Amino acid sequence: MWTRQLADDRFEVACLPFFTYGICHRDVVTIDSNHLVSAVVQKSGHRTLRVALIAEHHDRDQLHELLHDRITEAGLSHEWLQGTYLAVDPAPGSDQAIPSRRWNPHPSWRPSLGDRLLSRDSFR
Repeated sequence: MWTRQLADDRFEVACLPFFTYGICHRDVVTIDSNHLVSAVVQKSGHRTLRVALIAEHHDRDQLHELLHDRITEAGLSHEWLQGTYLAVDPAPGSDQAIPSRRWNPHPSWRPSLGDRLLSRDSFR
């Protein structure tokens, strides 16, 4: 996890954590002697929405492109890992969400899949 040192014992998270729950962008943390986070000492107000795409799914690239386009259009900070893991950072204190409209990129997908992934409730 990328951090920025603020003091001898305090660091600010400088990324969107993909796999670390309870820690978000710009939270202030302390670390132990093994350089592992030992505590969150100040919450930043940021939230993290995580999405994992199935790497072997035949329409993964299409879904990646759709998610990327919607997130970019909404102006949301985000990071991708290996094209299958997505972390999104809605603005603190906002009710900002990815613009949602009904979509069905492939007939084999359930029509509500996109609405569930891209709904306002995903950010609460």
